[in-house]
Amino acid sequence: MRRWEEAAAPGLCAPPGRESVAQSSTEELAARFAEKPSDRVAFEALEEAHFLAGRWAALVDLYTHRLSAPELDASRQPAARGRLLLRLAQVLEERCDRVDDAVARYDEALRLDPGLRPALAQLRRIHARRDRWDLALQVADLEAALPMRPFERAAFATEIGELWLRRLSDPAHALASFEQAVAADPGHGPALLGLSSAHEALGHPAEASLALGRAVDVLRGTERAHALVRLARLVEGPLANPRRAQELYRRAYGDELGREPSSTADTASVSDSG
Repeated sequence: MRRWEEAAAPGLCAPPGRESVAQSSTEELAARFAEKPSDRVAFEALEEAHFLAGRWAALVDLYTHRLSAPELDASRQPAARGRLLLRLAQVLEERCDRVDDAVARYDEALRLDPGLRPALAQLRRIHARRDRWDLALQVADLEAALPMRPFERAAFATEIGELWLRRLSDPAHALASFEQAVAADPGHGPALLGLSSAHEALGHPAEASLALGRAVDVLRGTERAHALVRLARLVEGPLANPRRAQELYRRAYGDELGREPSSTADTASVSDSG
């Protein structure tokens, strides 16, 4: 579905008469498809046309009718039917604000294909937005059991760690998730930042500073500057090393503005930001 999001709007710089011809062609395709939902050429052309024009209700009807095609029967092509149900659910959720209907379609898709990770991820996020933490974590357990590439595993575990830390105020569980993320991808910046936050929330400043130091090594620009300021505050406060803290503030200033601070006042201004 999203493959057309970057495409130009239909009719842009079109010669006179192009819009009426396109409309006529769309009507002919719609008539063909209404008669024969197995007509894949008509379906794909109509899908693109509705998407580009933002006709979301029409796209929902199109997907629903396509699901009636014999070749997409659940007993014959469960995986293909599941993928189309996923696309239908995404339109219902993201474009039509019909979240309950979307949840039903995601559930149906997962009954056909339990390994359809995009459907699991969408369901988990819906439950989290609704503060249904029990359901969100149940879905996360199913998702965690699926095979993932290292960077995907790191991103997933980081997202779960943030859920535990920010939404459920449980730094111990968050720490376990961030550790899984870093184990999957040792250079994953968001995972290292989360690992530091969990250690800090648990009262482990030395471990937090180590994780932040590793994050500083992989982050760039403003993100690294913010991590340096966090590290400086840890070093300055709980770890009681003001000299090293000042050096870290200077490095943060250089990352943020592209030059070394010219005075103690400049360095102090960095310590007051972020």
